[in-house]
Amino acid sequence: MPLDDQGILLSLNEVAERRGLHYMTVYRHVRTGRLPAIKQNGEWKVRESDLEGPTTPSTATPGNADLGSRIPAFIDRLTAGDEPGCWAILENCLSAGAEAPALLHELIVPAMALVGDRWSTGDLKIVSEHTATTIAHRLVARLGPMMRNKGRSRGTIVLGAVAGDTHALPVAILADILRSNGFSVIDLGGNTPAESFAELAQSSDQCRAVGISASIPADDELREAVAAIQAVDPVLPILLGGRGIRDADHAHALGSDGYATGSYEVVELFERCIADPAKPASATYD
Repeated sequence: MPLDDQGILLSLNEVAERRGLHYMTVYRHVRTGRLPAIKQNGEWKVRESDLEGPTTPSTATPGNADLGSRIPAFIDRLTAGDEPGCWAILENCLSAGAEAPALLHELIVPAMALVGDRWSTGDLKIVSEHTATTIAHRLVARLGPMMRNKGRSRGTIVLGAVAGDTHALPVAILADILRSNGFSVIDLGGNTPAESFAELAQSSDQCRAVGISASIPADDELREAVAAIQAVDPVLPILLGGRGIRDADHAHALGSDGYATGSYEVVELFERCIADPAKPASATYD
């Protein structure tokens, strides 16, 4: 039997024989993310160790979205460049009752965080990281229309990645999450000059806050952006986040009005800062 760095690999036919299932049943579980698999020489392979987990074809419960259990399979699809397979997983989760924002919070965000971790430790090649990021961008764009809140806008939030940081995916994800919570969002994407943040903070209709992402160390650029915004509106909440921010103390030292780590907590932090813009958020999330 073929091996990879995590043990024995089985073909889908071999999995079907072991579990007494039809080949197409196993294939459907692979394509919808219920069973992790990798593509090797054009064929899907299942790690023998994954058959021992709670998401095997024989134990998976139809109709149960269970987003966390889909993360390994989703990462496999992302890094293999399998956009249709990724979308099949998302569609299956939606049909099982998952809300579109939850797919961002509980599947796409943690999956991309793990992809980044694996790349930084050398466990994932840069080409796989780029492939995953490109596909994730397209998936987020396809989910975007499902994030629109049809009610009255609660005001505008300006988002962007700091100057020198080309990572636009975290900004796009946060933009859609905030839209699903009723805000209008201006997404400036990556590598946003300080003056652009300031201009929109001053000119946007009912601007409630500015969020600046830093996926790389960029202290000087963040301070410049914060200073530019404060020059046009001294009390407008400014929140800094991303992998370039080490912790709460670092965020506050750079001029952020609060700090949070998980995506759900980031939304709550925006809510709290907007509710009382004159009072910086004191609570942090670790």
